[in-house]
Amino acid sequence: MQGHHHKPKHRPMPTHISAVEPTRQLMTGRAGLALLRVYLHQRGLMPLLERVFRPFRSRRGYPLASLLSQLLLYLMDGTRPCLRGLDEKRGDPGYARLIGVHLSQLISSHAVKRFFYRIPRAVAPALNAVLRRMFAARLQRYAAERTRAGRPLRTVVLAMDSKVWKQPGARVREGVCPTYRGVRGFHPLLVFWRGDVVAACFRPGNAHTHRGDDARRLLEPLFATIRRVLGPGARIFVRADAGFFDGQLFDWLAEQGVGFLIGGRWDKATRQACARSRFVPLFDDGSVRVTATTFVQSRPRWSKPYRVIVTRTFRPGTQPPLLDLEPRSVFVLHRPGREPTAPLDLERWVRRYRRRGRDELGFRALVDFWRESLPFKRFAANQAFFFLLLLAFNLLRAFAEDSFEDPRLHRAYPTTLRRRLLDFAGRIVRRGRRWILKIPEPVYAALRLERVWVRVHHVPVLLC
Repeated sequence: MQGHHHKPKHRPMPTHISAVEPTRQLMTGRAGLALLRVYLHQRGLMPLLERVFRPFRSRRGYPLASLLSQLLLYLMDGTRPCLRGLDEKRGDPGYARLIGVHLSQLISSHAVKRFFYRIPRAVAPALNAVLRRMFAARLQRYAAERTRAGRPLRTVVLAMDSKVWKQPGARVREGVCPTYRGVRGFHPLLVFWRGDVVAACFRPGNAHTHRGDDARRLLEPLFATIRRVLGPGARIFVRADAGFFDGQLFDWLAEQGVGFLIGGRWDKATRQACARSRFVPLFDDGSVRVTATTFVQSRPRWSKPYRVIVTRTFRPGTQPPLLDLEPRSVFVLHRPGREPTAPLDLERWVRRYRRRGRDELGFRALVDFWRESLPFKRFAANQAFFFLLLLAFNLLRAFAEDSFEDPRLHRAYPTTLRRRLLDFAGRIVRRGRRWILKIPEPVYAALRLERVWVRVHHVPVLLC
């Protein structure tokens, strides 16, 4: 009887990783930086920055355009919120090919420090001009989109506020002082529009919220930019908190033909006026009930009277508390071209001022973009670095809006944008005389990278 020949059984392929080995293939875990690099150079921002920093470049060392481009991409990448991360990337050929530079031209943290230590304080106005150039391009595009949708843009609201930029442990940094919040740091003044930073004033920690003419120096060029883009009849409003409660600022804004909603003070004069006024119910959104009153007020240091609005908030179904114990909000309203005594839609203006809570989200997004610690000991170097942070912050937001169709990405925080748009794997291969970035098919389809690649090559250019 012949023996039975049994076929050897095939062992199933294991599903787990059995070993780890090195490879010389060019690979990356932040493949989205390739798209971001194209967007950065197509936007036309680099010639503007080269013009600002050309007097401070070194004849030896890295080319100025390459240094600025690598630094902006590194800030938008956000893998490590410190300059030491640049040194870790210097030996990565995949990263060098991804951002389009030779491996020997990758910048180091020491080169960045030497560059920033040559920059003086006087560079701030020029960097603010670059922020305004980006703002003008964004405003023009947003106005065109509103016009195509049948809702022309008639009013521009600028949100102004200061931010305590904490510097824990920084005891020997110039400009780091105790702030009004009891922590050491800087106290910059920022102006936002729809989440973008459009103007900034970098200040030491002991600076008051409304110090000198800082607000005027930031706002006046912005008014000119808005009227140049939208026309001289554009309506402009400034929204701020009670830190800018100043009669001289009110008068100056009124002279500029600009409206404002600026927080007021719950002092004796306001309490007496409220006692003579009647609160009317405005709206109830289910979680909070709002009542308000309004009156025209004059103060000894005001050159003319302004309208003041006081709101009270409490939960529905509860009895309103006493006037001195309830949550309240006071703000001063000025409508250009109208007298303070003219009738107004009270609910409309209360809702507009309550949107100031959304303005605070801009500060939250900025802190989410980069940790608050700044790397240098000199004030001028930290000031220039802070402005580059703001430019990189605006660029990342603009990249999401201009290149991707998902509206959820347009309102996302920087951490979400980096995770969705930058943080995916890729392999760089050479085919003929071209370098090609290979992306996994599921990611390629989910992000619609074929369309994104076309869009990043056709973005609005910032003309010099």
